[in-house]
Amino acid sequence: DLGNKQWDIPKLRELLETILPQKTTFDNYEVEHDFTTIGRRIMLLNARQIKRVSGKERIILLAIEDITERKRLEYELLRTKEENFGDVFNNAGDGILLVDMESKKFYMGNLAICQMLGYSPAEIKDLGVMDIHPEKDLPYIIDQFEKLAKGEFSLSQDLPLKRKDGTVFYADLSAAYITFAGKKYLMGFFHDITERKRAEEALRKSEEKYRNILENMQEGYFELDLAGNFTFVNDAECRNMGCPREELIGMNNRQYQDETTAQKTYQLFTELYRTGEPVKASDIEITRRNGAKSFNEISVSLIRDAEGKPIGFRGISRDITEHRRAEEALRESEELFRSYLEYAPDGIYMNDLEGNFLYGNHKCEEIIGYRREELIGKNFLELNILSENSLNKAGLLLQANMEGKSTGPDEIDLISKEGRLIPVEINTNVVQRMGQRIVLAFVRNITERKQAEEERKQSFVRLRKALGATVQAISMTVEMKDPYTSGHQRRVSDLARSIATEMGLSADRRDFIRTASSIHDIGKIAAPSEILSKPTKLTDLEFNLIKTHAQSGYDILKDIEFPWPVADVVLQHHERMDGSGYPRGLKGDDILLEARIMAVADVVESMASHRPYRPALGIEAALKEIEKNKGILYDDIVADACLRLFQEKSYQLK
Repeated sequence: DLGNKQWDIPKLRELLETILPQKTTFDNYEVEHDFTTIGRRIMLLNARQIKRVSGKERIILLAIEDITERKRLEYELLRTKEENFGDVFNNAGDGILLVDMESKKFYMGNLAICQMLGYSPAEIKDLGVMDIHPEKDLPYIIDQFEKLAKGEFSLSQDLPLKRKDGTVFYADLSAAYITFAGKKYLMGFFHDITERKRAEEALRKSEEKYRNILENMQEGYFELDLAGNFTFVNDAECRNMGCPREELIGMNNRQYQDETTAQKTYQLFTELYRTGEPVKASDIEITRRNGAKSFNEISVSLIRDAEGKPIGFRGISRDITEHRRAEEALRESEELFRSYLEYAPDGIYMNDLEGNFLYGNHKCEEIIGYRREELIGKNFLELNILSENSLNKAGLLLQANMEGKSTGPDEIDLISKEGRLIPVEINTNVVQRMGQRIVLAFVRNITERKQAEEERKQSFVRLRKALGATVQAISMTVEMKDPYTSGHQRRVSDLARSIATEMGLSADRRDFIRTASSIHDIGKIAAPSEILSKPTKLTDLEFNLIKTHAQSGYDILKDIEFPWPVADVVLQHHERMDGSGYPRGLKGDDILLEARIMAVADVVESMASHRPYRPALGIEAALKEIEKNKGILYDDIVADACLRLFQEKSYQLK
């Protein structure tokens, strides 16, 4: 019933016009008024001034509580005779306590206060003021109690109360003196304000959320009065305008727009005011404080008061300066792109998803010998420009394009207008053009590259043959020096390559192992022939001299440019997994895999074959050695592969 009639209530008008301009807050202000529909009411007002971000506009937040019933109850209790006191006391809606002023103990409490605190009427009588408030708040409570007792005020707000279970709630307290049973008591009326506190907290959170949204949104937000002056702006709007908030507030659009834009803005806002319908506008040019020009896109609606009367405008703005620059750059880019299409070093053509030509550049004409006029609108199949062996691949590429996929690089053969076969490399992308999906293809004539690849291939074959012959010559040189081990390197090479195959190594690594194994004992060239062919057991000195062959082989091979680290494998082929090998005592994975394979093949062949100082031990003894020491001296994976060759696949040394 209060509506917008605040100014019709004298006491309320006094608060708004006289008291609040001097104070930012005012509490416990009682106002009485006769309302048309609900009659005479007593209201308790608490007022707060809320400072808006603009610094100029202020809002007054009024918390209004109807205390008519409380006042009536206080009056009834004060005037009721003692014999009727109990009925009124216990039926009151607010909690009531009678406090002995001397002891600060409770004489009695009504049912409402018992329910609020969670005590029975009998338990209440054993309590005092100190028992129903949180301990940390007791100094404040005592101060309030003493002021109430002295009559300095009759109402204390937001008092914390502690229930029997320890939970805390808040209440407003009003007090008055009464004489009951011949004794003077302070009678306190407790009004539970839990719901009011929740409402205030919800209001605070809502206001905080509103401000956070406005201040953290990427778009600018602004409010204007009806004259077009800024009354509020968020940080993003300050950035859009290139001006601090304190300068923007109160500024009119004519201060940052030229005459043409200002007139356009005026017409826009006039239309909004006339129709009430939100409006949008793009390309609103403004001049920032530093003189730079920028463009904003805005959406604006009316601000109305409680009665629906327009009182201002609110809007969202977005700086589109970079967007405009991007559009301009795009136009320039499109022109450059068209120029590139025409004069690109590669052929470029476009076709639809059915294979019909839409465009071809100069290079495309040059590659296949057709003028673009002969291509446009025709299908690949109709033109007969695909070789027979490329038809299937071209169909797969088009199918991928129909599924929205890019392809390439792929090689196909085209047939020129003159009938020549032209190998080309093609890459395709599916793009949007005028609302239609089309294929943009890049074609490169790779005839010269194909010829160069064939020449390199032939050269590589010749080089590999020469390398093989060189390795064979080196191997024969070693065997000529040590005829008793004739064929040893070849047999080690064959076995090592077979082990690599059993392990699933690539063809290139198998060739690497075969090559290194074929010359793994080349270092023996440096050893005296009489030691190599000595028919009796070698002395320690002689054996140590033989052990240098791994290092000697490395020194011979290290400067030869093999496609693989052959010298390193030759150096490591006597290393062992546990570090007991030579010449460096390497362990585990520090030894190249190819050297680990060669080590197993070398041991098997050596034990199975005749030596000047002993007869052949046989393949069974060799395999037992590998089985016994796999994972210790020899790589277990390599050893298992070797054992499978002999035991499961009938491999034989030849």
